[in-house]
Formats: sequence, structure tokens, C-alpha cells
Amino acid sequence: MKLGYTIIYVPNIVEAVRFYEDAFSLERQFVHPGGDYAEMATGGTLLGFCSHELAKSVVPCGFAPIDPDTPPPRRFRNIADYRRRGSSVQPRSEFGSETNS
Repeated sequence: MKLGYTIIYVPNIVEAVRFYEDAFSLERQFVHPGGDYAEMATGGTLLGFCSHELAKSVVPCGFAPIDPDTPPPRRFRNIADYRRRGSSVQPRSEFGSETNS
């Protein structure tokens, strides 16, 4: 299996491209003339940026940007709570005990 694409949804394409150029020395491979999509040259896996505005019109299941000031909802308090609700997932040994109650 080969990972072909990773797309990051960003509020500002220009800022995202500049950041990845400066921080990781990546080169831009493609920037859409409308400024809502760009790709970076990364080698084997395409790294794309899609603007929030474009995502709202093309993501089939709907798109809502993440608010960095609002933490995501916690569905489970810990692995014990997860199991109580019907999961049979067992912790892997390299993670040690994950039964924080």
C-alpha cells in the first residue's frame, strides 16, 4: 500500500505554503490560480492544502473548520469507560497498562 495524498484544510493557502517552505524547506509544486488549493513537492506523497472556503463546497459530508480554542468532545473518559460501552479493544503491551480509572 502507498499513501498518495494528504490534504490539510487551512484558512489561508498563502500562509500555509510559506510556512511549509520556511519550516521544512519544501517547494511548491502547484498553486491553483484561484488561490484555494496548493500542493507541495514532498517526494512520494502529495501534500495538498485546501482552503476552508473551497472545502465547504467540495467535501461531500460537509465541512466545518476546527476552532483551536475549543477542545474536541471526549467520548470516553478512559479505556475502562470505552470497554464498558462495548469495545473489546485490548491495550497493546508497548503502551503498558491503559486502564486509567
